[in-house]
Amino acid sequence: MGFTYGEVRKSVNIDGHEREDVVKYWKDIFLPLWDKGEKPIVFITHDESTFNANDGKCRIWKEEGKQPLQAKSHGQRIMVSGFLTPGRCLKVPDTIPDEELFRDLM
Repeated sequence: MGFTYGEVRKSVNIDGHEREDVVKYWKDIFLPLWDKGEKPIVFITHDESTFNANDGKCRIWKEEGKQPLQAKSHGQRIMVSGFLTPGRCLKVPDTIPDEELFRDLM
């Protein structure tokens, strides 16, 4: 039927942390201010994962010699993030309603 099973090429995600203006801010503003302050040592770990609506399978059936049409964007994205402190997981207190947390986004 003219189809083969093979890999789909992915695009590159760039977050901008090496942009010239970002590096200049860190070197000229943030780090000098950080060096002036007293810094207690508190061990906190952080982990995050990002999921996109257009995350697809890497291997699919496709017409021989052709790449399938795919969405150009990554689609809707959700980030799941967590922090672990010496006492417990860091979280928003239950006494703060969701409406207050997201009021600027609505």
